Amino acid sequence: MNMRQEFTEEQKKLLTPVLDYEVDTKGKMSYDNRIWDDKRLVGKEKLVMMFLTGNYSYQYGVSFITIDNLKYLLECNTEGKVRSCLNKLERKGYIKQDKVLDRDIFYIKRYIVPEEVYYQE
Repeated sequence: MNMRQEFTEEQKKLLTPVLDYEVDTKGKMSYDNRIWDDKRLVGKEKLVMMFLTGNYSYQYGVSFITIDNLKYLLECNTEGKVRSCLNKLERKGYIKQDKVLDRDIFYIKRYIVPEEVYYQE
């Protein structure tokens, strides 16, 4: 599967309207079941990968889930716990974190469900 290139500064400016996107925490999510079998993922890292891959934008090649959404979904009281988990995933090579304006975006490096499978009914 081809991974998209990282955004240039010009491309980031074009993404500005997209950053108003909010994750529907009650909607359909598809994720790769191999996440649960991955022995390198521990604790809430599995859940974070599930939410990141489940909210992946095929159009833009990134996940736009917010830290607040992750806090809610993981039932964490602090942003620090979520950031710690994201940093561990980045060190392990599963994601790359970036910011567009003040919004976090995540490049997913593993476990992307193919687009044609995601949109099957």
